[in-house]
Amino acid sequence: MQRSHLVHLFLVEGCGYSIVAAVLGVALGYGAINGELFLLNHLPQLSPGSVGNVTPISIVGTTLQPWLSWQSLLSSWCLGVLTVLVTVLLTSLWVSRFTIVAALRNLDDPSPAPQPLHAVFRAMRARKPAEQGQSSIRSFSRLLGALGGLI
Repeated sequence: MQRSHLVHLFLVEGCGYSIVAAVLGVALGYGAINGELFLLNHLPQLSPGSVGNVTPISIVGTTLQPWLSWQSLLSSWCLGVLTVLVTVLLTSLWVSRFTIVAALRNLDDPSPAPQPLHAVFRAMRARKPAEQGQSSIRSFSRLLGALGGLI
């Protein structure tokens, strides 16, 4: 199994989690908003003389009602899914760098010696003789792989 396969497996699993978490998040968020609006609508009026008031005023002048549209539900669901997917992607990239022995024994991975930045850029620009006929997509993929190696 290659590192990219492991990342893809984590992303597929994260897709399922993100869909379930986004649905629960939208439902719980709507419930929390209804609870807050209920509390705000039932706040007592300030009586004269309390908190420096001369005349009694209502804290909230009108009754607040929850308003929901399918566009707001869809956008909040999509934001929830994207947030979980980005979190899963970053975590899977980080976890996939561990070796199995280091993970099982709870050891720190030996960190590679840092390379000078100019050497990294030179290695990204250099083409090996076997890569002369490659497409620009493959070259871009190599560039992204080299930049990912810096992280």
